[in-house]
Amino acid sequence: VCRGMDVTSEIYFTLYVDGEQKTSWRYEGYLTKDDYVFNTSAFALGKLSAGTHTFKFVADSVGAVAESDEGNNVYIKTITVGAVSFVVTFNPNGGTGIMDNQTIAIGKVAKLNPCAFTAPAGKRFAGWRRTDNGRRYDDGMLVFNLASEPGAVIVLEAVWE
Repeated sequence: VCRGMDVTSEIYFTLYVDGEQKTSWRYEGYLTKDDYVFNTSAFALGKLSAGTHTFKFVADSVGAVAESDEGNNVYIKTITVGAVSFVVTFNPNGGTGIMDNQTIAIGKVAKLNPCAFTAPAGKRFAGWRRTDNGRRYDDGMLVFNLASEPGAVIVLEAVWE
């Protein structure tokens, strides 16, 4: 900011997230060309959804300081927020066929995928059993927070009777 010159007036800073102004603040005091200023106040941005987000920090956001180069007053950073989810894998446990994994968001109710395996001869599908704790789930059952850690893998095996 104001590279190569001293600032004797107040200076304003603004933060934008995804093009929306989130906060701004003012610094009053003397800055030399070698000084750095940062805001030590915390503020809540709110929850960022999964996807790409752009943060833009603008120094001297109201143009209070006359400069020869206004182009050095903006810093832009793009980040990607991953989905907070876990994966359910399905084990045929003696049945045949293939089922795709199911990705479920933590904190959301989801319906388990229906069984697509072919039952062993003389058996019928009776539900799912979680391999790590033995808990049973019906076909297509609504579930909530089978895992609390992002990226966790839960294995459900077919139960045949």
